Amino acid sequence: QEVSQPFIDLVAVTTAPYCDSSSVEMRIEHNHFTLTSLQYKWYRNAVLIPGKTTDHETIEAIRYGDRISAEVINNTSCGNTTVSDYIDFYTTASTRPKITVNSYTQYLYSLTNKDTVKYRITNPGFGSPEVIYTSAVQAPFHLFVTDSMLIFTNVPYTFKFKMHISNPDQCYFSDTTAEYTIYVSNSVTPKTYTFNGIGNWNNPANWLNNEMPPSPLPFNGTIIIQPGTGPCILNIPYTIGIGGQLTVATGANFIIQGNLSLQP
Repeated sequence: QEVSQPFIDLVAVTTAPYCDSSSVEMRIEHNHFTLTSLQYKWYRNAVLIPGKTTDHETIEAIRYGDRISAEVINNTSCGNTTVSDYIDFYTTASTRPKITVNSYTQYLYSLTNKDTVKYRITNPGFGSPEVIYTSAVQAPFHLFVTDSMLIFTNVPYTFKFKMHISNPDQCYFSDTTAEYTIYVSNSVTPKTYTFNGIGNWNNPANWLNNEMPPSPLPFNGTIIIQPGTGPCILNIPYTIGIGGQLTVATGANFIIQGNLSLQP
């Protein structure tokens, strides 16, 4: 009985470029229709890849310089015949551009909570950055992206995001930026509280119009300690909230006996 020689041609189904660490679909073309007892083995750089036992497989994490080879073994009563083919992935490459954030607005205020936020960025011409949301987002805000700016419009709530650039067709995968948070106020109007008396913080009579600031001080709220004939004494624990501001005017005397903290 004559042993039939199997024919094999290893083909990369996934088209180039083959980016670093990407997956490549590969197929073995051969005359398996006339040979009924074939075995398939796949190798990366001469090391057997476990679990790859068919003539059509996806090879994961292709790296520059990898040699992917396949064997077809024809088992017959007259003996075994093995034929192999391989592909070298020397075109595999990746570029990791950097995104630099030059300026941005972190704290927002609007009567309708529909602010516009601009993030001015620099990247080396690899294309527009992509935004990765790291907290839940939903309508109605919108995002417009260019190669030098992110513009968030109609922003109604606080959210967090990161940025990166990717272009699989050109093997561009940037490192992800730091996480950024856009804080949005839920306040109705900005408020200023003025201490114009003498003595303890928690005495309403020491505040203009008897209006004491709540703790924590709301977003975009301001406390002004005015100069007087005596000190302003913070005799209670008090917190300046995110986006709040405490100003001690020139000539004012501010004494902390309690505890003053700032929200991070």
